[in-house]
Amino acid sequence: MTHKHYPLTKEGIREALETGVHGVYCLFFASFRNKRYVGSSVCMRSRLMSHLNKMKKGQHKNRHLGGLYKAWPHAARFYVVEVTDTPEDARRLEQCILDFTPKSRLYNQDAVVYGVNKKKKR
Repeated sequence: MTHKHYPLTKEGIREALETGVHGVYCLFFASFRNKRYVGSSVCMRSRLMSHLNKMKKGQHKNRHLGGLYKAWPHAARFYVVEVTDTPEDARRLEQCILDFTPKSRLYNQDAVVYGVNKKKKR
């Protein structure tokens, strides 16, 4: 499956996504295509903007992404893996991708997606 790659810039994010779209995305660097960061969000547009702003300020909690962005900001890219019907579906898909991708091919620091096994309150 081929995904359209966008630059990790405000313009690239705005071009790719509307506000309020939930799903799964991947961040990667053009020079290092064999490794990526997988994430999911209730609003992918705002989450990607958050990643971008934190990397620009040197405050991203993932030191690998932060360091790569500092060295090669113009090589930062992202793509949408899948838009999902619900945020829960997005988290489950992210967990599935993390479970079946070798850790050596991921920048993700955590192997468990927050909220994936959370029970709904009744």
